[in-house]
Amino acid sequence: MPRKTIRAICTVANCGRDAAGGGLCMKHYMRLRRNGDLSDPKFAHTCSVDGCEARLYALAFCERHYGQHHPELYAQAREAGQRPLCSVPGCGKPTRSLGYCLAHHKRLLRHGDPTGGRIADGDALKYALEIAPAHLGEKCLVWPYARKPGGHGRVDVNGVGHNASRVVCQAAHGAPPTPRHHAAHRCNVPICVNPAHLYWATPSQNEGDKIANGTSNRGERCGSNVLTEEDVHKIRKLKGTMSQAKIGALFGVTDGAIRQIFRGRTWAWLK
Repeated sequence: MPRKTIRAICTVANCGRDAAGGGLCMKHYMRLRRNGDLSDPKFAHTCSVDGCEARLYALAFCERHYGQHHPELYAQAREAGQRPLCSVPGCGKPTRSLGYCLAHHKRLLRHGDPTGGRIADGDALKYALEIAPAHLGEKCLVWPYARKPGGHGRVDVNGVGHNASRVVCQAAHGAPPTPRHHAAHRCNVPICVNPAHLYWATPSQNEGDKIANGTSNRGERCGSNVLTEEDVHKIRKLKGTMSQAKIGALFGVTDGAIRQIFRGRTWAWLK
């Protein structure tokens, strides 16, 4: 007899959708991640007239109050069959939904704020060159702008992307001794730009600090690695007993990978 599947239901009252994560349906789960709570941003944007709970139509008013405050614009739009203007001051684009143009409506749904998700040109660079270097706190200072896939902050300097920590380190501590020096973190937090946590280190020093702090991704901790430490010990014992190609076939790697192990170019740290 087939087993009966019991569905988990979203914990939000009157939702009824299947739960996808954290006891929430996909809609409410994404809303929680995006906005920090379960409130719907589109219902928080109502007419600016006190006591009016009607949804936005244009220029921060519902349709009725928009017609009262801007009768000429309202009449012209109605006669020409055109949409009213976006409620964001200075936008000037026709509305698409909830009193906002398409761009501001997308920002509303994504960030909970029709003007969210944008920064003024030069703000990130100013933060890296002036604000972060002057920070005096002891706790990590999290980079508040764009991030690279690896977790480091990103800032553009003359149109070229750089690690934010490197730009802040140079502004706070001067130029690196050599171009090969890294902007290392004492706190082991890549997104931190607290100048007290940053220092110049050679690649070997930086890697040594990672090993000492347990944050290095060498060996089995490397996401693309196939071999384990036990495999490497076995491979070393097999040296000279069979061809490198056969050893590689036993462990699912190429003969080139076996050759690198024998020559000490990889896994040399493993004793």
